[in-house]
Amino acid sequence: LTGVDYSSESVSQGFIYKYTYDPNTSAVPGTELKIYTLNESSLLKQAATVFQKKYPDIYLNIQTGMSGDDSFTSSDAVKVLNTEIMAGKGPDLLLLDGLPEDTYIEKGLLEDISGLFSEADLLDNIKDAYTGEDGKIYAMPVKFAIPLLQGKKEEIDSVTDLTSLADLAEAHKDEYKAFHLFSYSAMKPALLLKCLTDVNMPAWIKEDGTLDSESVASFLEDSNRIYQTSADVVKELIAEYGEDSFASLSSEYSRHDMGIGGSVMSILGGNFLAGFGGLFSPSDLSYVDSVNKADSSLGIKLWDGQSKNTFYPEQIIGISAKSTNKEAAQEFLSFLFSEEGQKLGAEVGLPVNRTIYEDVNYWTQGTPGKAISFTSSENNETGEHVELEICLPSEETAKEIIDLGKTLTIPSKDNSIVQNAVLDAGTRYIDGDISLEEAVSAITQEVNLYLSE
Repeated sequence: LTGVDYSSESVSQGFIYKYTYDPNTSAVPGTELKIYTLNESSLLKQAATVFQKKYPDIYLNIQTGMSGDDSFTSSDAVKVLNTEIMAGKGPDLLLLDGLPEDTYIEKGLLEDISGLFSEADLLDNIKDAYTGEDGKIYAMPVKFAIPLLQGKKEEIDSVTDLTSLADLAEAHKDEYKAFHLFSYSAMKPALLLKCLTDVNMPAWIKEDGTLDSESVASFLEDSNRIYQTSADVVKELIAEYGEDSFASLSSEYSRHDMGIGGSVMSILGGNFLAGFGGLFSPSDLSYVDSVNKADSSLGIKLWDGQSKNTFYPEQIIGISAKSTNKEAAQEFLSFLFSEEGQKLGAEVGLPVNRTIYEDVNYWTQGTPGKAISFTSSENNETGEHVELEICLPSEETAKEIIDLGKTLTIPSKDNSIVQNAVLDAGTRYIDGDISLEEAVSAITQEVNLYLSE
């Protein structure tokens, strides 16, 4: 079983656990702790292995809602989960990524866990974002990510929201051709909408919990502006190379799959004008920083959309109010937010534990500037081969990111019900199958119907 060794100079070096038989350990754990997650979680699997070694009397039963069957949607999974919870057969712990977190809180389905965090060493901005006016906390992300925008400094300096991002895309419309586009995400409507959702969704929900139709309409309009700048070029590419050549550009990707580190070489090679996504790990920072150093005209900045100062919460977890094993559930939560637990899942997100997050060594592995890997890419238009040595970031770069992450106060929403409604109707709107008004109406009806249930 592998994990990450933070004492190593490599960002992603693994380690191996060795287990031996202990005759004094009970063969049958006394407590079964059920943990529900909509999609598989590598972090939960790692944490369960380490936790059960420390607490052999607690068995962690991880239940995944999505079976992988295309006919079984996230909406179906949520309905099944809700039925089980109301019947008293639900899980003890909920990994809320993709689940309607706010609805569960409003309906009293989550336990107040503020007592666990009263003296916990968590980043203030993350903790405060999940603390209600009454001081109660019903959920907390185990990790988080920083949304970043990367491109030419003089270009991205003008971007302050989604509308100005669309302005930037349109300003270069005449330059787009087969292998030089605004962004890789702009090659498919659903993919673009998925990539843009995270820093915009917080603006879509009103204080009363209903959908803000005007904000959604504005989101769809600006997204469409970005896509249409290179729509003709994309159609030509598909016609020449075939639809199958672009099958990998899937909206099924998680936001982790579409992180900022994935497009840096394409930006350096001149294939894309800009890239945007989350910074999830020191490895991501190494790639971003190495590219910026290779081309001094490139830079990064906080990626703001309709919502400002947003962070991506990852692995949001809470205890079910109907759990019959709350003490064991609290033990597991305490472990997840301890320094030991926070060192797991290095690529899943940044730690919310202050001690680890603020430690420059976490980012530089104690050897700033050391080469850790080598990568290359090719400019498909010019044929130029671009090679790059990936180096650990400097202490200065690490401190800048550390400080930036501590300024973020608004958690991005990750409600699969809302997101799927926007992706479905939004894609049809961008494809020209329905009008903007029809798209917004369809989204509003679907989301408000669910929220009223």
